[in-house]
Amino acid sequence: MDRFEALQYVWKKSPSIRKWYTEQHAFDINSVNRYSLRCYGVGQCGDLVDLILEDGIKDKIIRTDDDDEYDPVV
Repeated sequence: MDRFEALQYVWKKSPSIRKWYTEQHAFDINSVNRYSLRCYGVGQCGDLVDLILEDGIKDKIIRTDDDDEYDPVV
């Protein structure tokens, strides 16, 4: 999976991550596209996407592989 697919996967699989980032950061996954994943700074979502993916790895929902892609943990 690329970053966009991994973000969607984590969002779908983890109600706790979804709740935290929606309530605490007003994150709206519907406003994210492949381009905006790498936009960082004020008003951009790149930083939050990085945190969501890190939480997905920490919670063993996804993992990174040797090609810097993401795989689901089964």
